[in-house]
Amino acid sequence: MKKEALQKKVNKGLSEVLNRADALEQLAEDIKVMTVEGQEKITELDVQITEVQEIISKTMSLQEAKELQAKISDLQQEKELQSGVNLAKVNSKKSEVVLLFEDFSKSYLNLKALYRELDQVITLEMNIKTVDEDSKLMGKISENAYDAIYHVKEVLISLDIIGVEVRSFGGFHLGQARMATYAHYSTVVKQLKSLKIHFKRAGVL
Repeated sequence: MKKEALQKKVNKGLSEVLNRADALEQLAEDIKVMTVEGQEKITELDVQITEVQEIISKTMSLQEAKELQAKISDLQQEKELQSGVNLAKVNSKKSEVVLLFEDFSKSYLNLKALYRELDQVITLEMNIKTVDEDSKLMGKISENAYDAIYHVKEVLISLDIIGVEVRSFGGFHLGQARMATYAHYSTVVKQLKSLKIHFKRAGVL
């Protein structure tokens, strides 16, 4: 009963980790879209400034030239303000990324603790009948959790929140090994699979 109950907890913990990793990727995508939209507004203003400058170069009226120059000043000021707004929006979203990453790291560490607990139970209870299923279960959880960390780190790098060489962020180690790497069940799996082969050859299975 303990094994089944633990499996449910682990599956729930894994879902939480994956959901938060997905949320971080979506947030990163939102920031990219926001950045593009902001840059498009800057580009539009640059085009307007260039157009007015071309008109100035051809005008023969001093009054018109002054008015056009004032318009350029207004456009340049608007461009400067737009740049500030763009930066503020992105920084605000990046703050959300950092907060969501904190939630992700807590979820991952909770999952890791549950995985270790499940590892102990499976290591003791695994038998020839369950070895394939148990091995597949533990391996899948480990790989999914590892992939989640990889994608989350890529998000942080893509947003320039951390550098490529950074190994930890917010007290969380980003280069963690797969959970299965140091699990005990794998030792039992090797022994049981060897016995399984032996019994099959002997006609027992």
